Amino acid sequence: MSDTPFPHPITFKFGKSRTIIIRTVRNALNFLENHWPEVGGDLYVAARQYCLEALVDCRRAAAARHAFVDALGEAGLETAFEFGFMAATAFGRNQDTVR
Repeated sequence: MSDTPFPHPITFKFGKSRTIIIRTVRNALNFLENHWPEVGGDLYVAARQYCLEALVDCRRAAAARHAFVDALGEAGLETAFEFGFMAATAFGRNQDTVR
């Protein structure tokens, strides 16, 4: 199993002051399995399955990324799609990259 980077990192708020950046399929799977706020939603289950498939077949990474973003919405976690926000938080405090 290899780890595949996402073409674009996923940045989102977690809690009141933490910003999380997910850069790879393995990062996404780790977050789903170890830090997810509500395990068991339909989109959570789909995202986990897509990530597991993408670890075996790197061509599935884009689908895994989309599924992870959908699951974030299901869990009520706010993603940051605006480049200004992502650039500002890239050098800010309270930022974590899940490994």
